[in-house]
Amino acid sequence: MRAIVVAGLTGIAPRDEVEGMIAAQMLACHDASMDCFRNALAANKTSGLFRDYLNQAGKLSRTFAMLLDALNRHRGKGAQKISVEHVHVHTGGQERLGCQ
Repeated sequence: MRAIVVAGLTGIAPRDEVEGMIAAQMLACHDASMDCFRNALAANKTSGLFRDYLNQAGKLSRTFAMLLDALNRHRGKGAQKISVEHVHVHTGGQERLGCQ
């Protein structure tokens, strides 16, 4: 198990303490979601446990995605913002938004 955690942290390559905390949470979340998926497969598909395990696995997978997004934002890879402060439209002209 230790080798898997080391490989995961090496792959994420945290650059500071905040990234290290996010990386650790990502690995724990991924491990928990895989356990839920595994337990769902082992559960009787007619029981409520199957649905409960899949529901929890889905929540954990979304949490992992949110942590990955947080890591990317911390690294400056988030969505870029473009703000338009002044738009001049002359007579007969049309405004156009977007980049070419």
